Amino acid sequence: MIDQQHPQDKVKRICDALKAETLDPAKREAESLINESKRKGKEIVDAARTEGEKLIAQAEEEISRKRATAESALKLAARQTVEALKQRIESEFFNRELVGLVETQLQKSDIIAKLIETVVTAIEKEGTDADLEAIIPKLISADEVNKALGKAVIERLKSQGVILGDIKGGAEVKLVDKHITLDITDEALCNLLADYIRDDFRELIFSGKN
Repeated sequence: MIDQQHPQDKVKRICDALKAETLDPAKREAESLINESKRKGKEIVDAARTEGEKLIAQAEEEISRKRATAESALKLAARQTVEALKQRIESEFFNRELVGLVETQLQKSDIIAKLIETVVTAIEKEGTDADLEAIIPKLISADEVNKALGKAVIERLKSQGVILGDIKGGAEVKLVDKHITLDITDEALCNLLADYIRDDFRELIFSGKN
């Protein structure tokens, strides 16, 4: 049978066959590769975004932690600075003023006499039988202190009067035969007073109350 088809139809048919056998599969493969590339690309982008968000979160957490540490250190330093300042004020103002006040008072003959009289009277009330000596600073007049003491106290003293000694202010009362010294010097009384009134002083100065 003679093929009656026109040559152009034959060419078209051959082209269609070639297209169906080669070009269409290649196109489908290319489209598949493109889709796979898009999918892989999306996975890579998503993974990169997730990793980036993770790194940002870690960085923010680290920054927050360091900020908290810095703030804590600053607060501690501030508290330490304030406390050091309070102690300095207490040392330079409170202690100095207290020492000055006590020293001034405990270099007065009548105050020294009153201290000695109080201690001797307390010993008498306890019924303690001991030889007593009262020592006062060398810069204080023994005659003035003796005049300020009551007769009963003078008679109770072993030397019938006070004795001058190496103390700065106040007095010492010794129970000679019992080897006991009752320290009522300026230094001892400063320490005693400081223990009782330091808290009140700190409250008054540092609490912000009037």
